[in-house]
Amino acid sequence: MIEARLDVSTDFQSDSGGRDPDLYSPLLQSYHRRLWSKPLPDGQLLDLVPEKVGAVHVLRYQTTLQDFVLSSDTLANSNRGSLPAFYSAMGAESNSNWHRQGGTIGGRLVFPRNRIDRRQTINQARGTHPLIRDRFDLTLEAIRRHYAKETSPLSETLDRYGQVLGRGVSVIV
Repeated sequence: MIEARLDVSTDFQSDSGGRDPDLYSPLLQSYHRRLWSKPLPDGQLLDLVPEKVGAVHVLRYQTTLQDFVLSSDTLANSNRGSLPAFYSAMGAESNSNWHRQGGTIGGRLVFPRNRIDRRQTINQARGTHPLIRDRFDLTLEAIRRHYAKETSPLSETLDRYGQVLGRGVSVIV
């Protein structure tokens, strides 16, 4: 079966009913499913199944050992609310372009939605930590440091996920 190509210019605002596309867009959910469902290095298939938790569109991966849920988030935070002077200084055209590009699949990624020990998810921690403040460049640096066995503002959160994923995840959403 040949699937149609993904339209990388699609802005997912159109099918989310004016709400957050990361939570409410079935089209974005289907794009993520097509992008991230694939064979893993051990040969097992990462088969992401579309589901809804309440009204929220998520993807679930379930094996006999693991059960976790992924949800989408934007990588292109404008800091409109937290840094209004910076946002205004960028100008209307620049901000409009930023939001348009950030609204496409290139501006989105999936993160584990499972809460471990009722603590923040990776995505929540990256969004609220005062040294990261939802910046994806700093999130990537924290992940790089995690794999290099160095500390970062996300060390505790990433360690918690690494420990649980090694023994299976219980879903608490």
